[in-house]
Formats: sequence, structure tokens, C-alpha cells
Amino acid sequence: YQRRVRGATEVGAIAGDDGQLHDAVQMKLIDVPELGYFLTDKPYPRGEICVKTRSTIDGYYHDSVSTNNLFDADGFYHTGDIVEQLGKRKIRIIDRKKNIFKLSQGEFIVPEKLENIFSLEEHVEQVLITLADMSLFPDQVNPVAVLVPSKTALLKWWRSKEDKQEGQLDQNDDDDQLFQKLCKSTDAEQKILDCLLKSGKKANLKRYEIPSAILLLPDKFTIENGLMTVSNKICRHAIQKRFQQQINEA
Repeated sequence: YQRRVRGATEVGAIAGDDGQLHDAVQMKLIDVPELGYFLTDKPYPRGEICVKTRSTIDGYYHDSVSTNNLFDADGFYHTGDIVEQLGKRKIRIIDRKKNIFKLSQGEFIVPEKLENIFSLEEHVEQVLITLADMSLFPDQVNPVAVLVPSKTALLKWWRSKEDKQEGQLDQNDDDDQLFQKLCKSTDAEQKILDCLLKSGKKANLKRYEIPSAILLLPDKFTIENGLMTVSNKICRHAIQKRFQQQINEA
């Protein structure tokens, strides 16, 4: 018989499959009001489980954003697991805390929800919704879109555009070269921001859920470049880490 163990790379083993915490694990629960879980819930306290062990890492190398998001000032790792506390040292996982961002005005946004809406826009090939580094920019009231445009749609828009800025288009540019230039163009950025605004209004999003800044990338997120998982999901942590400076400057 082999007992299964629950744990995480950041802290090591946490509990057995019976929910009993290992002896060396320090635990605390915190309220998750945006999902309706509170320590005062009956018959059992419910919330996100945060843990600290002897093997807890100090943080993520050269990634202060993720470190600050997942580790609190007391060194507890925020697992993202929602649990019921069945006893003093026994838990049961009941939900998973989604990627949720809190804006400076106190509003919460769920990036996956917004990404699903914006990805339906014809000018969007792939999109990640995120925030700039809150430690540097604490007053953010809207998210940032990290977006790979649809090459076909963007080139079609540009070629039909009457008030092109001189110098952006060289008559010798092929489609790839033009697309690379457009991804650095303020005209293209504004065009796609306008498209996201239109899509957001159509989906009845709140104004604070619609990006006010954008980073356009010409290259798709793929498994090969480490920006997609093997299950073809956007690798949020890797994208945030690779493009953090550009996101901050968007």
C-alpha cells in the first residue's frame, strides 16, 4: 500500500490523502470573500489554506511579482486551494481559488473570464489579462492585455486604413515585416484596445474589467517557447515573468 501525499514544489509535502496535515506543517486559513468562503462558515471554517514548512522556498528567483503574490509577510505560501477545516489538523479540499486580481479601488477581476470573451474578437489570436507590478504601480484601476494579434485581421485593417502614418510602411516590406512593425505601432495598439472595449461592452463587462493598456506580441504562445502548457493552456506564470518589464511599461 502506497499512501498518496498532497504537496507543492514550493513547500514540499503538506498532507496525506486522508487530509491529515503532516506534523511539520504550519497552517492558517484566510477568508476568500470574492468566492464566498469565510472562517466563520458552519459547520466547518472554510478558506484558502496557507502553509509553511521547513522546506519552504524563499521565493521565485528574479520574480518578485509572483513571490509577492504567493508568499505573505510571515512566509506562508498561499496554495490556492480552498478547504474545509474538519479538525484542528485535518482538511478537505473543496474548491480551487481561480486567478483573481484585486485592483486598487478594491474591485476583483477574473482574468480567465475576460480572456474567453476577448479571444472571440477577430483581431485577437491569443490574449492574457494581467496587471503590472503592484509594488511599483499600486494605483491600477484597469488590467493590462498581453496580446498576440491576428495577423490576417491586423494586416487587413492596416491596408484599408486611410490615415496611415508615414514611415511605418515600407513598400518593400513583406507581410511578416509589416506585422512585426504593426505590433510596435501605437495605431495598432489603439485599434485593438478599441476592439476590446467594444467586445467588453457587448458582453456587459464592467468598465474596470476592460484593459486600458496593451502589449502586442508578434509571436504566438507555444509549447516550444515555454508559454503554453502541454495541455495547450496559457502558461500565465511564464508569460508574466518573461514580459514583466514590457507589461510595466505598457
